[in-house]
Amino acid sequence: MGTITVSAFVTVDGVQRDPVAWIGDWFSDDLVAHATGLLGQADAMVMGRGTYQYFAERFPHIPGPHADRVNTMRKLVVSSSLSEVGWQNAELVRGDAFEVAMGLLGREQGSYVMYGYGSLAARLIHNGFVGTLEFLVVPTLRGSGSSMVQESLGRDLVLSSSRTFESGVVGLTYTPQWD
Repeated sequence: MGTITVSAFVTVDGVQRDPVAWIGDWFSDDLVAHATGLLGQADAMVMGRGTYQYFAERFPHIPGPHADRVNTMRKLVVSSSLSEVGWQNAELVRGDAFEVAMGLLGREQGSYVMYGYGSLAARLIHNGFVGTLEFLVVPTLRGSGSSMVQESLGRDLVLSSSRTFESGVVGLTYTPQWD
């Protein structure tokens, strides 16, 4: 079975929507190296329709090693509503996102990264398909935007590691607890 790491940027007030718009100077060289390293260990990214559309529109135009890795690596896009994907190395996996992701992870060996914390990530965590959950807490208050708190995962977490990056971003890595 494949293993999945969910990694999400989140502000101190819990906002995760549109991080490219607000991450700016917080994305320090050591954080870029960390994020690129995480992707370097993965066989593919897993993403739902919303994340795919967000990334495919922005990342081909972003310079640097992190964006280069995102753009060139295998991307499994799980969606029942998309009819095609045009981004480099993206593969459309059609069907109910959760059921397809569960089947895919059950069939394929390897390491996968999922960026963002939405309904698909919450369902995968709740059902035991996520081995690592990483929150990169950005020291800013956005005041409004999509909050990750809306998606309840219903699991206790054990802190595996923490790290403070040069920009003040704090990386918190957790392992979900299973009964």
